[in-house]
Amino acid sequence: MAASFNEKVRKLLDAPNLALVATVDGSGAPCVQPTWFIADGDTICLNTQEGRAWPDRVRADARVSICVVNAAESTEYVEIRGRVVDETTEGAVDHIDLLSRRYLGIDYPNHFAGEVRTIFRIEPDKVVYVNLLEAIPGVPPADER
Repeated sequence: MAASFNEKVRKLLDAPNLALVATVDGSGAPCVQPTWFIADGDTICLNTQEGRAWPDRVRADARVSICVVNAAESTEYVEIRGRVVDETTEGAVDHIDLLSRRYLGIDYPNHFAGEVRTIFRIEPDKVVYVNLLEAIPGVPPADER
C-alpha cells in the first residue's frame, strides 16, 4: 500500500536537499548514490543518464530506500522506502534541466550529443520523518541557535 507525505515531509522534499538513493547490486550488496530529485504528488522522481550502474540495479530489483537530509539542519531527515513504479525517457532531458535549475539555478550544464536520460518514479511504501532535536527538551529551534 502506498504511503503519503505529510506537511513536514513535503517541506523537506520541496527544499533543494540531495537524496541519497540506496539500491542493491546483483550480489546483494547495498549501493548508495547522491542524486537530485523532485517530489511529484506522493511520488519521487529521479533522473539519470543511461550507462550508469544504478539504473540497471533498479531494473533488476525495483526496491529503493531514499534518505533526504535537511541541508540547513542535519538532525532532520526523511527516509522513504519504496519501489520504482515507472520509468520513461520521454521528457527526461527537459526534466534534468528542471532539476538543475532547482539545484544550480541554471539549465543542466553537462548535456552531450547522443545522451539518453531516464526518469524513474518511486512510489513510497513507508515514510519515516525524523527530527532528532524535537525530542530533546531545551534545545532551541534551528533559527534561534
